Amino acid sequence: MRKSRFIWLPLFLDTLIMKILSIDTSTDYICLGFGINDELISEISLRVPKKHSQLLPQLVRNLLEPVTVDLRDIDIITLSIGPGSYTGLRISTAFVQGLALSNENLRTVCVDSLTVYAQRFQNCKETVAVAVDARSKAIYGAVFDVSDAHPTPIIPSGVFSVKEFVQKLNCFPKIILMGNYANKIETSVKTILPNDFAIPSPRNLLALGYQEVIERKFISAENLEPKYLRDYIPGKAKVFFDSA
Repeated sequence: MRKSRFIWLPLFLDTLIMKILSIDTSTDYICLGFGINDELISEISLRVPKKHSQLLPQLVRNLLEPVTVDLRDIDIITLSIGPGSYTGLRISTAFVQGLALSNENLRTVCVDSLTVYAQRFQNCKETVAVAVDARSKAIYGAVFDVSDAHPTPIIPSGVFSVKEFVQKLNCFPKIILMGNYANKIETSVKTILPNDFAIPSPRNLLALGYQEVIERKFISAENLEPKYLRDYIPGKAKVFFDSA
């Protein structure tokens, strides 16, 4: 039996050295990060449409190999839980559950996928909106106050028609707009589109996950469930991988 390398007491959390793996498969990208506490050490962001299940295990190995870390050495996994791609979220959830079953000391925290975008603009005076393609003429959207170290939802993550979301955005005097649907939205307010607005950031996911760790918001593997926000319509059965 593998012994835990640290004691889970809040008093000591700021002195512990925790190896954290961050995973986001909520879009066409696989975005991975490895960090020590909230310091990012290595990252991978690769566009892999419909190939998440084939490439996720190998990309995780590619991420960890240069820093000579084994999956068995990971203490925490930060999982971007959605909303986003049905298939992508299901694959990463299954992958993390498989890892947790093989490592009883592994802890998991979850982060809202749209909040990951907004985290990039922490301590900013502007309002940040996120719009991600939900297909079927809908978007996953949210609006955040980012004036603090971590985003606070003004409009929580939800599923909207484009027209409905634009109406909500028009209530703000100025916005920073992010997400893979951002460049398709036209509003009556001043809008800023960042250069890399379409891809989730492993660095931001790590920062949000580390805050969840500090607050001890762990989720057991059996209770991991993607944040779909829409009714899921099953398609052809897929064969998932063995995480061992």
